[in-house]
Amino acid sequence: YWQALEQDISNYAKEQGFPYRINDLPYGRSEKGKPVIVNYFYHEKIRLTK
Repeated sequence: YWQALEQDISNYAKEQGFPYRINDLPYGRSEKGKPVIVNYFYHEKIRLTK
């Protein structure tokens, strides 16, 4: 479930031109008017099970 959700969010961000981060700090700045999407739920334990 989490891997599919991460892929959907990543694709959405790319299509919309939004920066997408996974648990990264600092997020940096995006273009004016574009939000930075941060996924706090997809973490290393899930990533390692791929």
